[in-house]
Amino acid sequence: MSEIAPNTRFAGFEILKTLGSGGFGITYLARDIKTNAQYAMKEYFPADIVSRSGALNLNVPQKNEKRFQQGLDAFYNEANILRGLPKIEGLIAVRGLFKRNGTAYVVMEYVEGVSLTQIIHGYLNNKRPFPEDLVRMFVDSIGQALAVIHKAGLLHRDIKPDNILVRKSDGQPVLIDFGAAKHSNARAELQAFTPSFAAIEQVPKRLRESKDHYKEGPWTDLFALSMVAYVMMSGQKAVPSEVRDRAVTKGQPDPYIPIAQKCAGKYSPELCDAIDAGCALYPFRRPVDAKDYLAQLGISLRSISKIVASGEGSTKQITPRARRNLIIFSAVGLLIVGAVTFGLLR
Repeated sequence: MSEIAPNTRFAGFEILKTLGSGGFGITYLARDIKTNAQYAMKEYFPADIVSRSGALNLNVPQKNEKRFQQGLDAFYNEANILRGLPKIEGLIAVRGLFKRNGTAYVVMEYVEGVSLTQIIHGYLNNKRPFPEDLVRMFVDSIGQALAVIHKAGLLHRDIKPDNILVRKSDGQPVLIDFGAAKHSNARAELQAFTPSFAAIEQVPKRLRESKDHYKEGPWTDLFALSMVAYVMMSGQKAVPSEVRDRAVTKGQPDPYIPIAQKCAGKYSPELCDAIDAGCALYPFRRPVDAKDYLAQLGISLRSISKIVASGEGSTKQITPRARRNLIIFSAVGLLIVGAVTFGLLR
């Protein structure tokens, strides 16, 4: 068993349950023993190179020690940068950071709500199209958050529906799970690769035909965000970037189906053009940053004060908070009522 068992106590916290796990770490629901406040606690646990030794400590084989330490240092340093970022809507807040048990832990706000995956299923199960203003709201909220972390020199590198939670209290989408994050100028020691959402520059060379080197940057996260929007609008994943690269390298047409074609007449040309630009196969064809990307939707980057303030800085296309909350959680109702399981996001 790799997870820390419930009721385990250390560093002033009690583990309540496991919230999720991935290639880089395990996230727990933890309770501050003094204040009784609940937090999401992320443990650096690269499952492919370590195992659990006893109740808490990690066992790192000697051959993996250097790789583990490099990843641990990056995890800690990037979390420390995140902790220093201003509090904004759309970005999970880091409350604390410490090393213990031979690894590191990040203490974050606990977002009570549902994942974007669940909301998408709610619409799919009832054969309802995702409203355009809701697509725009998600793209706007996450795009604003990306602008802030990119300005700090970080890349998220794992944007997907499972990593976007919608807060129950106000319907605000929140970008979570920075376990794959890295500094934009640093070499990643561990590969961040989620098929169908990963840009070509993230795909291991062994899995793609082209051996060209493409640098990761803000455009990498924008590709993933665009692929998320593609799923919201079409109900299907776009062709993975490594499959597209293989076809293009062999002189065949790019098998990517433009969202305007996939959802003919359902969404505005402006929205479709922005998503297709973000889904461009190669980095040099995508928007260079969040400002450029959002500008295609007529959305400006907002100041931190406006991002934090309720309702300020919204464009006319963005749903007000109360309506946003109603739309999103009606989708959760659809999820409960719906009887058809599509399985498109598995």
